[in-house]
Amino acid sequence: LYLRATCEAFVECLKDCVEAEGDHFENSNSRTAFFGAPHQSISFFEECGHPCPENFNPADMIIHALAIVPHEEDACRVRITAICDAFAKGNYGSALNDDLEKLVCSDLPPARRQVSILCQICALFHRYFLDTLRKPSLTRAKLLQKFIMALFIGLLYFQVLLPPTVLAIHNLNGALFIIVCELTYSTLFTIVACLPSDFPLLVREFHDGIYQIFSYYVARILSYFPLFTIDGLFLLYICYWMIGLSTSAIQVFTATVVCFIVEQSASAFGLMLGSITPSYPVCCMTSSSSKLKWLEAVKALQTLHFHVASSIAGPIVTILSLTGGLYANVGSLPLYIRWVQYISWFRFGFESLMINQWNEVDNFNTTWTEQVANDSQRIVVNAVRTFCVFV
Repeated sequence: LYLRATCEAFVECLKDCVEAEGDHFENSNSRTAFFGAPHQSISFFEECGHPCPENFNPADMIIHALAIVPHEEDACRVRITAICDAFAKGNYGSALNDDLEKLVCSDLPPARRQVSILCQICALFHRYFLDTLRKPSLTRAKLLQKFIMALFIGLLYFQVLLPPTVLAIHNLNGALFIIVCELTYSTLFTIVACLPSDFPLLVREFHDGIYQIFSYYVARILSYFPLFTIDGLFLLYICYWMIGLSTSAIQVFTATVVCFIVEQSASAFGLMLGSITPSYPVCCMTSSSSKLKWLEAVKALQTLHFHVASSIAGPIVTILSLTGGLYANVGSLPLYIRWVQYISWFRFGFESLMINQWNEVDNFNTTWTEQVANDSQRIVVNAVRTFCVFV
């Protein structure tokens, strides 16, 4: 029964608002029976003819006085109306009205609005960057994978330009294309496999109006920058030394930038596939569940998820790699498939690495021996011209 004055003020404001809409408040017969301290309620109801007996709970007495007993509705309403009239016309009601008149009405607080896109991206980036740091197993797995693949590619094409023959030139171009493929496949399929686990949280927070899908997408790309940059450069520099690519500072820097862009393109494409494709729950039973009872077999059910992105990523990336310039002459492809080259990072990455490798072919290349330098320049020039005509 003891309410704060602000609560009563809210009731009065609500009453005024409802009365302005159609006097619904009065039609509902909602009135104040008492407002004050608990010890004052006993004396008030005693003045109204409802004294509290000894050894009786005052709260039960007040509830009984204000309750409507079945089959006695009219008498109860008359009793309640008399109590409400006594409060409104008595000292307690007058004191309450005086207190309400002294209250200063203030404006409502401004409505909450969504923060800016930049603030959303910063907050989400901080969250997902910490999430990446708290998963060291993923970082170790990526670095180990890149180290093994770098050794494999490096041993497969170890010092391929010694001696610099036409066959060696084609092998070197193949090594550049494999580097682009390795930067793509491992990055893309890792994201496609891990991203669907964020979907339930993303749906809940998006429908709660916390952030936009665009902010989530950009923040996820930025959070993957450190991991999917270090592992790619780890692969590139090992392969660069073992294969024997051009070692001038400008060429090494250009190759670094190209590989960085290729890997980030694959990362963004994987995020896009994981975001726009659904995942379906699939229930399967363990191999030992057939020997269990029915209830135990139900408990043995394991819920897996079928990710559509993993199924469609393979064919899409295959088409993009076919238009990369190594497997076929892009100019000879049919018109309905030739346009894919303009959205294929395989083509732009592979072409950039080739241009970077052979743009100083007329000068002495430090990776060649002095004995074959003069002859190798002529061989390399002819090979590059032949390959460019083919592409």
